[in-house]
Amino acid sequence: MNEAKDHTFLRTNSAAVAMAAASVLPLFLVGALSVQLSADLGISVSALGATSAAFFATAALISPLAGKAVFRFGARLTMRFAILVVSATLLTIGLGVNSLGMLLLMLGCAGAGNALSQLSVNQYLAQRTSIHKQGTAYGIKQSAIPAAGMLAGLAVPFFGLTLGWRWTFALFAIPVVTIP
Repeated sequence: MNEAKDHTFLRTNSAAVAMAAASVLPLFLVGALSVQLSADLGISVSALGATSAAFFATAALISPLAGKAVFRFGARLTMRFAILVVSATLLTIGLGVNSLGMLLLMLGCAGAGNALSQLSVNQYLAQRTSIHKQGTAYGIKQSAIPAAGMLAGLAVPFFGLTLGWRWTFALFAIPVVTIP
């Protein structure tokens, strides 16, 4: 019985970590690949800082609506929708972005996906984790954000410098869409 509970706890938290990490990945990839992005698109590195503002401003504005969506449609469905938004954003950045304006728009979309993702993951954990393990579960979930930063940093030498920033974004869209 304990093995089944431990397996469920591990599976639940793995999905939560993957989801939470994926939802901030577009922002961290822009930061990690900023030198390549700015050179290719002719955008100053400082102007790329506005993409972070677009991400977080949209996330803040969308969060109340995202909370209502999670309540109405449930955690699993909203997690799936959020991951599709994040994956589509990564793919669009990789294959279609050609200006700062378009990059700002895409990071705004990613911020909306992040808002929906964070709220749905929290609800998912609350529904599937015993009250005695919720502190641990939420702590594990919070480790996803630095993990995403680490993945973005590792993407630079492994993909960004070899395949280029566009393919790096496009490649990250593939595993992201398979999460839940």
